Amino acid sequence: MTMIEICEKLEDCSRKLIKENGLNAGLAFPTGCSLNNCAAHYTPNAGDTTVLQYDDICKIDFGTHISGEFLEIIPWEGEVYAIETFGSTGKGVVHDDMECSHYMKNIDVGHVPIR
Repeated sequence: MTMIEICEKLEDCSRKLIKENGLNAGLAFPTGCSLNNCAAHYTPNAGDTTVLQYDDICKIDFGTHISGEFLEIIPWEGEVYAIETFGSTGKGVVHDDMECSHYMKNIDVGHVPIR
C-alpha cells in the first residue's frame, strides 16, 4: 500500500466518524505518515509512490475538530515513542552532527548498551 493510500483511508474513516460538516466538523490538518528516520510532520504529496515496507517504522499523526474543539493523537511520556515527548518535555539532547540528531533517555530502563 502506498503512503498516500494509507493516509486517504485514515482521513476517509475520520470524516465518517466525526460526521464531517464543512467548517463545523472536519480534519484539523493533513494526515502525517513519517517513515523511519523522519521523526514527524511528513505528509505525502500527490504522485508520491512510497510504499510502506515490512521493516519500516511509521508514525501516524492526525487530528480532527468538531465545533472548534481540536483533537490530536499525541503520545504521552512513558509510552513507546521516537521523539514526540522529547519535544513536549524538553528531556533530551540535540546533536547536529550525525544521522540521528535527537536523543532521549528513558530513565526507568537502566543501562542498555548502544551496540
